[in-house]
Amino acid sequence: MSWLRRMWSRKFDQSSDDDYYREIQIPRFFLATSGIWTEHVKTNRIRFSIFVTILILFAALPRLLGLFTIVNENQLFYQIGSLLFYVNVICAMFLLRFNSDIRRSVLAEMRDDWETTHDVEDKQVMQYYAEYSRKVSLLVITVRGVSLIGKFRSLNPLITSIIRGDNMSTGKKKYPFLPSGTFFDTVSSICYLIARIVSTVTMIGIDTFFAILTIHTCGQLVILAKRITRYRGQTHHQFGENIPRTCSCLKCIVDSHVRICDFVKRIDNYFYIVFFMRLLVGVIDLACSGFELSKAIAKGEYAYLMTFVISTLSTSSTFLINCSVAETCQQAGYALGDAAYSVEWITKQPRILRHLIFIIRQTRLPLKFTAGKYFILSRSLFKEYFLTAMSYISTLITIKLGK
Repeated sequence: MSWLRRMWSRKFDQSSDDDYYREIQIPRFFLATSGIWTEHVKTNRIRFSIFVTILILFAALPRLLGLFTIVNENQLFYQIGSLLFYVNVICAMFLLRFNSDIRRSVLAEMRDDWETTHDVEDKQVMQYYAEYSRKVSLLVITVRGVSLIGKFRSLNPLITSIIRGDNMSTGKKKYPFLPSGTFFDTVSSICYLIARIVSTVTMIGIDTFFAILTIHTCGQLVILAKRITRYRGQTHHQFGENIPRTCSCLKCIVDSHVRICDFVKRIDNYFYIVFFMRLLVGVIDLACSGFELSKAIAKGEYAYLMTFVISTLSTSSTFLINCSVAETCQQAGYALGDAAYSVEWITKQPRILRHLIFIIRQTRLPLKFTAGKYFILSRSLFKEYFLTAMSYISTLITIKLGK
């Protein structure tokens, strides 16, 4: 485990190339494991095929077939929620893999940011936000990991029955085409957990990749804000100098802001369908779970309430993290205008003031990440999404208890 300890303890104070690879290290590992990261084309194609096959055969297909063997409403809503979750993961894998050109262009931009000559202060800003992105990634891994560990508890009674030689059935058939019994229930549970591990690895890669991209953008916006405060009225630098990312002339400031806006747009184009599907599936899943919860409470089965709370918190927490980092990037974009406002205007010449007003107008362009190009990812979106779902569930519970 010493290599793992060294990986986490090493700071962002190496060469620019080392810092870049360290910044993308976590999402690169998880996305390469699932075959989405198309760096080594042949091996990643094999991994991608294996992961998709596991998700289809061990999870999505059994849930689809299970819809034809349903005997009550509880099974119906469970199968629908579970099926939509795995369909969402499979679709996200295909979307991100076959949009690899966007991912390569974004990563090339990030690498250029690290390789560009920065002064010590700018370098420290990039290292700070890179370290911050690793902490957010660790939080995502923890949340997803806790949710996954809870799934392993279903194996405990089955393993105990095998050891004792009992023939026990859980009564919950994950695969409708298998006979009942301890052995077959154990095999089906193991297959289901394998599919769950595969989906968790994939979702960790997607969430951490989005986090490091947005937080990296925050660092670039902070550096640009410092360049704005250093503006001295120069419209352009001398001909032949290739310093657009460090120069504080008007042209380079505007060009850098346009470049960052384009960077954000490419990130949004890479993820917007994925987040729209996640939002849609999350709403449907909460509605289905809420219906089951209302029936369980009406029958006095309060054990399901704890299961629902843990499941809801684990699935909602990662979406909250995505919304939070997206809003942090938006706030960093608005801070550019504040940086221009903070300049001592009274000491500036009229020509410089006109340039500052132009910069402020440019920085008013909102930087946003969306779900389906319609919903802007932010904490307010998550609040509306969560409170609406809770209101719906509380209404169902009230109706059930009133009968």
